[in-house]
Amino acid sequence: MYRDLFSAPQAKICGAISVLGEVNDGVWPPQQYVEFLASAYRGAKSAGNDIKVATCVAAGIPRGIDYLKQIIALGAMDYCDIVACDPYTAPRSPEAGGWEENFTSLIETMGRHGGQDKEIWIYEVGYPVGNTASGVSQIEQANGVLRVA
Repeated sequence: MYRDLFSAPQAKICGAISVLGEVNDGVWPPQQYVEFLASAYRGAKSAGNDIKVATCVAAGIPRGIDYLKQIIALGAMDYCDIVACDPYTAPRSPEAGGWEENFTSLIETMGRHGGQDKEIWIYEVGYPVGNTASGVSQIEQANGVLRVA
């Protein structure tokens, strides 16, 4: 079923697809997600086009990076062209949230599992803006985004 969805004619007009959103919230156990990713990847590639397939967009550091490392260890590198994430560290700064250390670890994990040539796409970064406990000013948000760009 999922293979058919991703091999449908409309898939031919896309340059890339991301296979699900922020799934590292406990809804998709890593093994189940890799099976879904494999089916979607095979379907997309059978459509006879050059579409790139991205993993789920795992959210948060270290939670999202840890999830990506789990699915990579389970074989996800065989079923994607791109590793995708939303590496939020809020309410901590990128530096205090371990941005560099977590990405270094992700890249090393990818290399150990045949993904050294895969791209990493960052979909979203930032902080909540506003008057909440984790909210920052728009200037603080912009400065944090620039440091990770």
